[in-house]
Amino acid sequence: MKYLILLLLCVSCGGSDFKKIERLKGFRILGIQSPQSEVDPGATVNNIRVLFSDVGGGRAISGTTVSCIDPGIALGAKVNCDHDPNRVNGTYNINTQTEDETGGLFTGLSTSVASVTVPAQIFLGRSSREQLNGVGYIIIFTFEADGKTFSAFKRIVATNRVLKNTNPTGQLLLNGVNIASLPDKDDKLSVSSSSAETYQYENVDGSLETRTEEIQVAWYISYGKLNKPKTFANEETEFLEDRSSAPFTLFAVIRDERGGFSYLRY
Repeated sequence: MKYLILLLLCVSCGGSDFKKIERLKGFRILGIQSPQSEVDPGATVNNIRVLFSDVGGGRAISGTTVSCIDPGIALGAKVNCDHDPNRVNGTYNINTQTEDETGGLFTGLSTSVASVTVPAQIFLGRSSREQLNGVGYIIIFTFEADGKTFSAFKRIVATNRVLKNTNPTGQLLLNGVNIASLPDKDDKLSVSSSSAETYQYENVDGSLETRTEEIQVAWYISYGKLNKPKTFANEETEFLEDRSSAPFTLFAVIRDERGGFSYLRY
């Protein structure tokens, strides 16, 4: 079973089961971006940023962070750092008003909100298989908006692979060509991408397997509907309503299967 690096606890923004994505409204976190998703033990990852939407809002939001070795979330462990005596606490601020385009959309990428240093001893007691496939270090974000508590986490993976994962790339297409206007009814949207990487994975029997990432796209719009709120790269989704005369924004959030994250917007 494959797991996305990002899990939102109070805001559904993605998963391998392709749950429905709602239209942008109010405050939402669309993802957490870091320059690196795979690193060597002891590495510091700076400039971790939050991709948010606060349609109709525009405000300053403060929150807290806690970082620790992954307790085994992919295996069903709770998302917390209670197990790690060396957990690191922090705080951060997001000003959603700085990303306003027009019409109170307040949607975009924050400035840097965190940095983490993966423990140099994170491989202590780990098997060679774990060291290759990766040991996770997580940073949990918690904050309040509109009377609700939101939490999200980002996993940075320590691995001894020589070639580390990089964030996926792509082009936003409208009816098969580079997008030049917002979509109208029956228009087809897609992300053209050839950035899927191959990597080595060690199976439980010790054999090595070469795997290729699947690039997934989550679509977000502040107006209208799409017939597929989630697609794979190079797969189309159809816009189902007439184009609005009011301002609206369109986001394609791109993820690979190893924590890589990027986005395209129009």
